[in-house]
Amino acid sequence: MIRSKLGRNVLHNVLGATVPLAVSIVTVPRYLHAIGDVRYGILALIWLLFGYFGLFDLGLSRSVNNRLSQITAAEPERRETIFDTALAMNAALGTVAGLIFYAVALKCMTLMSSGTTGLPGELREALPFAACLIPFALVGNAYVGRLQADERFGMVNFIQVLSTIGMQVLPLLYVTIAGPTLFVGMAGIITARVLGIGALVLVVRHSRYRQPFSFDWTEGKSLLKFGGWLTITNIISPILNSIDQFLIGFMMGGASVPHYSIPFSFAQKAQILPAAFSGALFPRFSRLGKGEAKDLVVRSLAILGSVMALICAPAILLADFGLTLWLGPDFAMQSRDVARTILLGTWISGIALIPLCFLQGQGRVDVTAHIHVVELVPFIGILYILIHWLGLTGAAYAWALRAAVDAALVFGAARANAAMLRALSQGLLLVTVSWLVASTTNPAPLTAFIEAVASGVVGLLLVAKAMPDETRRDILKRFAFT
Repeated sequence: MIRSKLGRNVLHNVLGATVPLAVSIVTVPRYLHAIGDVRYGILALIWLLFGYFGLFDLGLSRSVNNRLSQITAAEPERRETIFDTALAMNAALGTVAGLIFYAVALKCMTLMSSGTTGLPGELREALPFAACLIPFALVGNAYVGRLQADERFGMVNFIQVLSTIGMQVLPLLYVTIAGPTLFVGMAGIITARVLGIGALVLVVRHSRYRQPFSFDWTEGKSLLKFGGWLTITNIISPILNSIDQFLIGFMMGGASVPHYSIPFSFAQKAQILPAAFSGALFPRFSRLGKGEAKDLVVRSLAILGSVMALICAPAILLADFGLTLWLGPDFAMQSRDVARTILLGTWISGIALIPLCFLQGQGRVDVTAHIHVVELVPFIGILYILIHWLGLTGAAYAWALRAAVDAALVFGAARANAAMLRALSQGLLLVTVSWLVASTTNPAPLTAFIEAVASGVVGLLLVAKAMPDETRRDILKRFAFT
């Protein structure tokens, strides 16, 4: 029963991420046509900044998930007090973050848009509304943490899917009707986000234990204690994942950003599965003892490493063909090596999410914070040098290298054993060989397709080997001819 419920939770998380991806495949080319490379690049950077400042909740949303996972339904008053306390603190922190966001975003985006007619004025109109949305977003994060602690992943993902689709479709609809300006595009994003947050509020309100609003500073300090180290991770991790795009914008110009951000964004969609696994596992890691939790890590890695190889290896081999078909040969020429290298790094960073989630669920959030602090300055230095030498591809090399170092440190902190490493070795070999073949030969479309099919077959065999015996038997029964 537990395994079945965990599988459903992972499935809900996967669907919650893949449905918006299908929509974005259709909308991104239309965005580029409707508003141009420069405006699209600036909107992408604004949204990166927004996501970064949205994490300024001092780890409270993750703390709520962790704490409520440990408290049984027999203590409803305490659960509601913890949740109310987190809501109040998130609202206050969101207000401060919104003010800082406005000042930082206005300065950065004005510098990037200088010399382009009309864009500085459009930015001044759009940014105040984005800043006002941050307090609501942080409050929404607390509601998501509450539902995830209750393992209501189906409802969370249903709401987030609708909200994410809205953030892709409404801005396009708005700019088509009202004109291709940053203000109009931002208005569509804000409309969709507010509707999504409102839905979360209604769902949680319907299921809450009825009691007056209660703020408890003792509970607040306990939440902050867990979230303190996590805050460092939340601050540094978005920098590590977005500084490359900002440096590209400053060093190569805003028009170069889409040639990196689009393949980066879609290569990162391979993170859907590890994110789904880790999200579903976190409440379990919070509840289980260390021994049981570590057994769950081993079982999860055995499957995840193989499935990620099945996704990433064929995608690496087909990156050039896919980008050419989707966005044209000129775009593909500049972006194919970026996509291939980011996909390699994505496999590495994806499997590292499981031991990372294990460490956080067991309360060892300080470990991940220390790792990110150590990585930050060397990564920025290497990134600057490689962009200067190799341009967009250099940025991708720097990102993949950081992913490898990060994974090594996380596995070391989780005291990875030989069984974990053996389970991951074959998937890593398949992805690495695919990257070397694609990067050194640039195969023709037919050759790339044949190689991708071959890598997919190998990936399927690895997945079948990694599955528990009872799962494999169940699948064979379903597909057997009777």
